[in-house]
Amino acid sequence: METINYTSTTLSAQILDTFDLPTEKIIYYKINVISGNTSWYSTLDISHDGIQTSEEQIALAKSGITPLEFVTSISNNVGTVSVTPTAIPTTFSIERNSIACNLYSENTLSGRNILTEEGLGIYFSGANNITIRQSNNNIFTYANAYVTSGVMGPIKTKNNILTDWSATNGSLLVADDDYQVIVSSGQKNNCQTQILNLSPGKNYILSGNAYYTTDSNISYAPEDRDTGPSKIQIGTEFNIDNYGVYFATATDTSFSIIFSATSDTAHVSFGFGDINNRLYVKDFELKEYVPFHTYDQDEGAMYINWSAVAAGNTILSLNSSNSNNKIYIDSSNNVFINTVNCGSQQATNKLVFNYNANGISVSRNGNSIITSSVAFDKYITSAVFVSNPNEFGYMSDNIANTLMVAMSNV
Repeated sequence: METINYTSTTLSAQILDTFDLPTEKIIYYKINVISGNTSWYSTLDISHDGIQTSEEQIALAKSGITPLEFVTSISNNVGTVSVTPTAIPTTFSIERNSIACNLYSENTLSGRNILTEEGLGIYFSGANNITIRQSNNNIFTYANAYVTSGVMGPIKTKNNILTDWSATNGSLLVADDDYQVIVSSGQKNNCQTQILNLSPGKNYILSGNAYYTTDSNISYAPEDRDTGPSKIQIGTEFNIDNYGVYFATATDTSFSIIFSATSDTAHVSFGFGDINNRLYVKDFELKEYVPFHTYDQDEGAMYINWSAVAAGNTILSLNSSNSNNKIYIDSSNNVFINTVNCGSQQATNKLVFNYNANGISVSRNGNSIITSSVAFDKYITSAVFVSNPNEFGYMSDNIANTLMVAMSNV
């Protein structure tokens, strides 16, 4: 419960409070108002879909006093509660309680999520100028990511693996506030190791931050001891690095090992090196290395905005091996997604579609929803923009709005 105290000094309309669209779904207010010798009490309950608000207000007052009306609105991706006082000064004491959004994909502007665990939004502003919307962020922003002129990617799934370590040959694991610290025993092949479950044929990226320190006071160093810097290796079997190896440095840096799985498990090991080497590991993850990092799932949503292209063109191909997985313009200038005819192409097109195991539901330019019974191939290995769009958005769950016009608004 949050308390806000505010005193008006003007009779014009003014903002009492704001609410955050990406994180707050429902906001409950209890408002006590004092003006001179009179007072009244109101409750105000607000919910929103990212585009519009709905509210219920109950006001109680002394005889002869007209309670103030509180007005809610959404503008520039921010929700506001406003009031116009009838006298000054008027003092407001506000108790505020909000209910968080629950990983839904209602949208404030085209291609921008309110809240979803994973996803991306791309704004194309020329051949070499591309802006990316980061995960858990409803604002397009420049980022250390890029899209080539034809192919999107790479984006990866999350899978933190800083758990379930097994010690080998005297390796020690020490935890501190920010890192997992692996201390070398100096024995051959000493490390902390894990077995990871993979899908043969899929590509993966092992990434994170790491660095190591050394201890110059080595009291015991047999000839067959392990030597050199700490490292991280991954392979089909223990102590084999046929998938890749990373030699840490004394500087905390990010790294990645990209590989294609040939079996259903892999051994990843951390440590090795001289006695008392300490390998510091942070933010260590195994991720699937695919264009749409959560696309191999049961549901999701996409948004695309493009200027008109010539009839017969393909806008976006989601898998070159499956001709149905695309957005294209037929010879009669109709927009198709998979086998769904969304209507004739216009000068500017905004298309949003939800997909699940049963098919696709589509809304174009804010029109009514069209449903296809043809199942969409949800495992995508490539995403190629044949004609670069103006905007593109993808999220890992369905849009919550019953009508999908939210993603079609600019």
